[in-house]
Amino acid sequence: MRRSSGCRPQTIGKTLMRLEAYGYVRRQRSRADRRSQIASITDAGTSAREEARDLERSVLASAAVDTDALRRELQSIVLVLSARAEETRSTTLAPGSQ
Repeated sequence: MRRSSGCRPQTIGKTLMRLEAYGYVRRQRSRADRRSQIASITDAGTSAREEARDLERSVLASAAVDTDALRRELQSIVLVLSARAEETRSTTLAPGSQ
């Protein structure tokens, strides 16, 4: 998840913790690597995702927008911005960069 989202591990961990508290995901330790966790969506999470998609469709129904294309474009923007933020953090935190 971290690689595909471009988020830091701490951010993913906090997000998963909130989703788990709402009952949308379930986490368990990986048997192959005890440091990793396997996250899976619950029935409540699947329902919430479908409700969100239905809401998105109803809000954008009057607009001439391909919602799937819009979602892909927004994901691309988020990935680019995340990469730039990470580069900035790395440069700022690098020894001798000040």
